[in-house]
Amino acid sequence: LLESVQVRVIQDGVAGTAIPVFAGDLLQVPATDAALEITANLDETSEQSYLIERTVDGASEYQAEQEDLTGDWANNWGYIEYGDSQGLSHLNIWTLMPAAGQDLLGPGDTAHMFLVLRDNRSGTTWFDFGVLLQ
Repeated sequence: LLESVQVRVIQDGVAGTAIPVFAGDLLQVPATDAALEITANLDETSEQSYLIERTVDGASEYQAEQEDLTGDWANNWGYIEYGDSQGLSHLNIWTLMPAAGQDLLGPGDTAHMFLVLRDNRSGTTWFDFGVLLQ
């Protein structure tokens, strides 16, 4: 399903070079005033077409439906720009500063990001990675 995930570290308003990220990776990023731009791209075959049987005027017929993909984002520290996303490309910004009610993390601490992908036929897959604050 997931073709690629890339992260750009944004510091002082400037986005760095895209870094490929794989499930379970632990990236090292600055502990202060950093954000991550995360782009997750799905394979084009992920949005599938399928047939649904419907009864119209007492007769059965099949209609093609296009699958919708929804991404739900979650993290255990900091705050994210978007809670969900749709389609074959999913983008989010993860700011590495404490959200309301969270303790300040510092060098040596880790935080995690999760993306759960769902289709409208109850199929799911997920992706996670962590950051080690420097």
